Amino acid sequence: MDAVDDWLDDRAESLATHSLHDLLVTLRRSIEHAQRRDKAEAMDVIFAQRREAAACEA
Repeated sequence: MDAVDDWLDDRAESLATHSLHDLLVTLRRSIEHAQRRDKAEAMDVIFAQRREAAACEA
C-alpha cells in the first residue's frame, strides 16, 4: 500500500479536491470488488482507507 499512498500524495498536489475525491471513490470501489473476490487483505485495506480519508479531510 505504500506505493498507492505515494501515488495519491503526488496526485493530491496537482488535482482539485473534487477530482481527488472521485479518484478515491474509484479506488475504494476497486478495493471492495477485490475484497469480495478474496483478492485483497481486508485489514490492510481498511487501515489504508482510513488514512486516505483523514488526509482528504485535513
